[in-house]
Amino acid sequence: MATITINGRAVEADVGAPLVEVIKNAGFPISNLCYLDGLPPYAGCRTCAVEVEGMRGLPLSCTTTVMDGMVVRTDTPAVTEMRQEVLAVILANHSDRCLTCHRIEHCRTGEICLRDNEVTHRCVTCSKNYRCELQTTCDAADVGRANVEPYIDEARTYYRHQQPEPDRANPFFEFDPQMCIICTRCVRACDDLRHTTAITLAGRGFSTRIAFGAGGQIDESNCDFCGACVDVCPTATLMEAPNKWVARPDRWVTMTCTECSMGCTIQMGVRDGRGVQVRPGNGNDVSRSQICVRGRFGYDQTRDKDRLRAATIGRGEDAFQQDGDAVVAHAAAALRAIIDEHGPSAVGILGSGQLTLEELYALKTLAARLGVVNLDSSLGAVTAAIGDALNDAFGSEHLPSRLTSVESADLVVAIGDDISASNNVLGVRIKDAVANNGGALVSISSRRNPLADYAVDEAHALHPADGDLAGVAQALATAIVKDLDVRTGLSDVAGLADVRGSAEGIDAAAATLLRRRGGSVAIIVAPSRTNAAQAGAQVRAAANLAIALAGPADAPSALHVLSPESNSVGLRDLGVVPGEGGLNVAEMLEAARNGSLKALIVARDNPMLLHPDRAATIAALDNLDLLIVIDEVETETVARATHVLPDISSFGKDGHITNADRQILRLRTATTAQRNAQPLEQWLAGLAEQLPAADDAPDQPTSPREARLALAELDGRYASLAQPGLTQTRMPINGAATQQFLSVPDTGAANGERSLTLLTGRDLYTDRLSAARGDLNADQLHRSDSVQINPADAASRGIEAGASVNLAANQTQIVLLAEITEDVPAGAVWASALHAGGAVQALQSVNAERLASVELSAAD
Repeated sequence: MATITINGRAVEADVGAPLVEVIKNAGFPISNLCYLDGLPPYAGCRTCAVEVEGMRGLPLSCTTTVMDGMVVRTDTPAVTEMRQEVLAVILANHSDRCLTCHRIEHCRTGEICLRDNEVTHRCVTCSKNYRCELQTTCDAADVGRANVEPYIDEARTYYRHQQPEPDRANPFFEFDPQMCIICTRCVRACDDLRHTTAITLAGRGFSTRIAFGAGGQIDESNCDFCGACVDVCPTATLMEAPNKWVARPDRWVTMTCTECSMGCTIQMGVRDGRGVQVRPGNGNDVSRSQICVRGRFGYDQTRDKDRLRAATIGRGEDAFQQDGDAVVAHAAAALRAIIDEHGPSAVGILGSGQLTLEELYALKTLAARLGVVNLDSSLGAVTAAIGDALNDAFGSEHLPSRLTSVESADLVVAIGDDISASNNVLGVRIKDAVANNGGALVSISSRRNPLADYAVDEAHALHPADGDLAGVAQALATAIVKDLDVRTGLSDVAGLADVRGSAEGIDAAAATLLRRRGGSVAIIVAPSRTNAAQAGAQVRAAANLAIALAGPADAPSALHVLSPESNSVGLRDLGVVPGEGGLNVAEMLEAARNGSLKALIVARDNPMLLHPDRAATIAALDNLDLLIVIDEVETETVARATHVLPDISSFGKDGHITNADRQILRLRTATTAQRNAQPLEQWLAGLAEQLPAADDAPDQPTSPREARLALAELDGRYASLAQPGLTQTRMPINGAATQQFLSVPDTGAANGERSLTLLTGRDLYTDRLSAARGDLNADQLHRSDSVQINPADAASRGIEAGASVNLAANQTQIVLLAEITEDVPAGAVWASALHAGGAVQALQSVNAERLASVELSAAD
């Protein structure tokens, strides 16, 4: 540590730390229009100049590092004059009528002015007025006063040249080049923070400008709309389209994104009880300053008008709105009649990994009070397969691995359809490992994706045509075990004989794994969301690979499993799974079809979107005597309900989730509930109040706080929930009890002569709630609206790009538009699992042991 003096005050700082960061952290105002904390200095704007005793001239604080005994001054007349001079150069090609106005003595830069006859080019007409760093810097440097009089009458290049038109062609960003000061923050954020490289400097000299891709519109580039560039832009050059004119929110609420199992920390700006902006927040030590397009813009795609705003009784055209309490009473009476006549075995309950821990506890409690053991979720088969694989390999579902270790790993193996889409921010951390740490990446995925560009080379980006990612991972584990088992003690691990597999084209990847084996290892697997057999096989193969690469002792710390929903870990922990003798989700739906299951309570789950074989699911739901659905939006499952109760938005919830890294993360109430909606705990408490329960049944919680305290007392792993004001904590982990190699079944598609493997997964751009309510614009960029087909397969079937094609399987046919791309391997097609309300699920079979094979043909 060093002690330095800033403007007469002693400050302690790390030796070698960037001086500009130390000045800011100490609370002194300092301009730094081009600097980004944590990245190397660019030294382009030169507005961070300071005086340092013993140094010549006015050094830039962004390029100066801390030394013990430094005496720094940030507000001397010489420093102020220097800033005014460099700002005059910056403003020469910027709209500056307010920023350099000599009448600044009489009004602030952002106010309405009646003295200037120029209507446009004022701060008050700028969408970033009073949120602009350039404006703040000019105000702080006294730009426009008498001491910069020489600049007032100069002809500005801004007004002498035609300015380029803004790009407003996409629904997320607006790019207005005329506001740009060429600070290059956006370029460096895209390159160094996100590794996307979608933004560049184009042109030379005076014509230098910021450009996306090859210089076209943003949506024509490889931009993934994460918004990192918007976060760092100091002017109105890059703005978020949905909230461009919102100005400043009333308050900011730190909470957790629930779009995937990463649980990124976000801050929601709230105005008049409505979410108007989202930005990254501090909390999750994996996401840190990054979020994805779904986390940033999801709040805007589903608004209150799109949410359920009334409780209803009756199906279809017979449904009518009714007071919520009356609907609860009517539903409870019907449920009680079914239990009295048929017993609790005729009732099923479906929860969801999208529920909070408090809601899951309330749901589990209701099941216990009713004696219902038929308890599961639509993705229950997937989460059960994942849990079984981890228990078989390590004796526990809770491993001591931390996702914070990924970015510093020497060797990363990424297994999944597209981790950069399903768990976008973790994809960034994988790129960090390669770009910043020199790590080697082996990517095993269904199709080519952005991570493939960071693999060692093309031979290390593996895309099996039959979709059997587990088979490729198992083949790599086999190659390593054959070479190392005698020399490393792997021969002592149980199940060694089960590590048998082969695959073509893995020799180069296997050689890299062997060569890099001695360093830190991260095996990341994002299991299939649509095929339980495949999900289990992928985790089993990943566990084998972790034991082979990291060794038996370190394997549990090297394996990272990304659960399919935001709180899937919590769902398993709280026992929202079939009880003894209970039915799983597939068995419940089968029982509903044959009439033995009479009633089903669905809490924020959506089997119509998530469960395979849509035709069978429709038949099951329509055959129920009683279908009570509690949800936020009108899904296809809601449309088939006999009783509907409106749940509040996830942005209005008070609760916690357990993410894939086993961090317990907080959801805080940010928005006001839509009309007639109530928290799920209250709806369940209303049902419980009117239904009989055993004498020893647990009390039904009526609020998140009651559920939180009861859960903390019941389960030691969640004892921290009793702490007031808990934001986040790490679940206590006992570690793995055993290490064992596992056999891995073949889950690849068994294709016929003309059939193709159906690959599917979570895409980056489709909003989950919009897809659930059947919105055709769920993917506002329409990047995932089509089925991706390899050129060879398209040519052999006479299919052209943009043509309508039929996909047929499972006695069902769907129609999609064709996108012809080499990203998909020959012999396979890919379609988003969420497109058109989960239409691809119609082609999947329940309990399928292999990936689906589909017939592809041109539509008539």
